[in-house]
Amino acid sequence: MFVFKKPELAVYQLAETTFKFRQSSERKESDLENFIRFENDYKNNNNLLADYATNKEDYYAAWLLKDFFNVHDENSKPCNIRDFDLEAKVGLIRALKKTDSEFSKWFASHCEPAEKKTKEDVPVGEVVGSESVPGVPVEQ
Repeated sequence: MFVFKKPELAVYQLAETTFKFRQSSERKESDLENFIRFENDYKNNNNLLADYATNKEDYYAAWLLKDFFNVHDENSKPCNIRDFDLEAKVGLIRALKKTDSEFSKWFASHCEPAEKKTKEDVPVGEVVGSESVPGVPVEQ
């Protein structure tokens, strides 16, 4: 039997508004860069390339944004993610960053590789004494 585990979305909550993001990976970053190059080369969207060069974090957050709930436009109409292109998503991310200063910290930790997220008990280079390591029972 073939079993496929779908990656879970990371959720960021701001009051009643929910933002769902795909998991970060090197492949996703590469896909974004390819998309930006394509837009520049084939659609002559030089402004997108220039803005991306100076605001990569905003674009990457917009690229990973999968869905949101309870977002309204200036006329209090509910927004739908399908109506947003990449540049509109970037505008949404920028508005989120202005509203909530904690988002940038959260997003940076969301993008860290799994190995960095594990907590180290002992700083690197420190020697651990045998009295601080618990014994392991051996069965004979």
